[in-house]
Amino acid sequence: MRIGEAIRVALIEVILRYSDGATDQRRRASERQELLIAELNHRVRNILSLIRSLVTKTSDAAADVATYVESLSGRVQALARAHDRVTKQSWGPAPIRGLFEDEIAAHDGAKGRLIVTGPDVQLLAQATSTMALVVHELFTNSCKHGALSSTGRVDVSLAPVPGEGVYISWKEAGGPAVVAPTRRGFGSVILERTVPYDLQGTASVRYLLEGVQADFFIPQAHVVLENVTDDLAAPQRPDQVVDASGEHNPRPAAGKSVLLLEDNMLIALEAEDMLREAGATHVALASTLGEAEYLIANNQFDLAMLDINVGRSTSFELAKKLKSAGTPFIFATGYGEELALEGHGGDEIIIQKPYERDHIARAIERALQRIRA
Repeated sequence: MRIGEAIRVALIEVILRYSDGATDQRRRASERQELLIAELNHRVRNILSLIRSLVTKTSDAAADVATYVESLSGRVQALARAHDRVTKQSWGPAPIRGLFEDEIAAHDGAKGRLIVTGPDVQLLAQATSTMALVVHELFTNSCKHGALSSTGRVDVSLAPVPGEGVYISWKEAGGPAVVAPTRRGFGSVILERTVPYDLQGTASVRYLLEGVQADFFIPQAHVVLENVTDDLAAPQRPDQVVDASGEHNPRPAAGKSVLLLEDNMLIALEAEDMLREAGATHVALASTLGEAEYLIANNQFDLAMLDINVGRSTSFELAKKLKSAGTPFIFATGYGEELALEGHGGDEIIIQKPYERDHIARAIERALQRIRA
């Protein structure tokens, strides 16, 4: 009986200890959840505030609706690309070089005319978003008025200084004679004030006759200088320059019937317009997997554009059916590519939200070429 009593007491102590531990774990989990919700709310509010500012400030300088839409779309796309860079690194540091690569890929006609030299320095998340807008404005101005609008070139150098930060130099050459702007628009404000204001760095833009030059300094607090190797520090040769998308057919879907699976009406309407601009004669909209399967069973489609995440499901099984039937398709997602595929990765063609007309046209062209091959 004494042994039994001792065992009973010991078991009660163990149970109580585990109970206390479970209660403590639940409390910590609840605190973490509240913290995550608060952080998510904070980031969403910041993003919405930033987008609202872009909407308002871009309209101040726009001469007409078409110019306004083009300018605003370009800036939002630049932020989306930067966000994708950061999320691919699990919200960690992203390479500065990648910002220039993304922009050169988004501008047709700039093929082979950007040279980036210096180590592949990385930026923290906030600095990545800020510099994405700055780099976008540099490219936009150069493609409209500067070296990239003709046969000129752009040289970018990255010069990190341990303990200080990184110096970024932008130099245009070989373009038309530069005329300094007579008024300071929103683009000038982004170039001259965002780095000093957001990152406590410095920014200088000079409109020289032979080409625009700009210098930026980003302090060490926003820079990661680890993993800088000799290979990354080597200057790019002309044949290593990031290639632009090159020539492409602006109407690859001419005469085609397209199935569009998208569960958000506004996004679906915008995508439908872009598909029609790409030449599609018929676009069938589906907001659920059930609607899409019904349309496929009762219609013949030449192409499909599938949102990966539809409600609480995914369109992977639907894509398998289309593939078995020989119908080309492209995936669309608002997530990063690796996260969106969830292990279903292969040679799928994926475009990121928010959409660009050229991106959709290129994706369609690739999908149709693959089927023909």
